Amino acid sequence: MSIKNEKKGSLFIISGPSGAGKTSLLSEIIKRDQATEQKLTLSISYTTRPPRKGEIDGVNYFFVSQEEFQAMQTKQEFLESALVHEYHYGTNKKWVEQQLCQQKKDIVLEIDVQGAMQIIQSDMKCCAIFIFPPSFEILKKRLTDRQTDTSESIKTRLENASQEMKLGKNFDYGITNDDYETSLHKIQQAMQCYRDMQVNTP
Repeated sequence: MSIKNEKKGSLFIISGPSGAGKTSLLSEIIKRDQATEQKLTLSISYTTRPPRKGEIDGVNYFFVSQEEFQAMQTKQEFLESALVHEYHYGTNKKWVEQQLCQQKKDIVLEIDVQGAMQIIQSDMKCCAIFIFPPSFEILKKRLTDRQTDTSESIKTRLENASQEMKLGKNFDYGITNDDYETSLHKIQQAMQCYRDMQVNTP
């Protein structure tokens, strides 16, 4: 799992426990970034999870069968992949390489902590940002209020969250999402700092 570091675009990772607010923050970040010359591009993951209400194949995720996912794993087509909350998730390695190296675009991956750690521990250059919830109680409320998961699924996600948050120290930045605008500003600052560093690196 290696991609040459002679890439032109910057690779960003946004991760954190389910319910931390990653998706809403990243959606706004991309919207604001599209208004600049940066044009941040979101990588769309593959998953064996069934679509939730309102999700669209090829927009939110590429929804594939267990057999299709395993075939891609066998062919080593994933930059990272993980089994999360009983479903498989993975990022297409060839697509990321093309966007970074050939298209010279900045790419952001919104992925689970397991997948993020695979990239952090590899030889790839990236800026990894971990989103923390304000508290465990608020995380539980967010998961319950969004009404997209069963009570058993919420229980599993909360159990995983306690372990995932311990890994936050391995990321370049840790941002507590207790205020939406403040969190957006901190993420944008972190991204711009990394971009500036990339420009000034021989």
